Amino acid sequence: MSLLTFLDTAGIIFVRPEQIAHLGGSL
Repeated sequence: MSLLTFLDTAGIIFVRPEQIAHLGGSL
């Protein structure tokens, strides 16, 4: 459970900025 939580948190930390940067680049 801790591992899943860690992966979920890491996913939010790494994916979110990447999506924002991608969307910003598109705009």
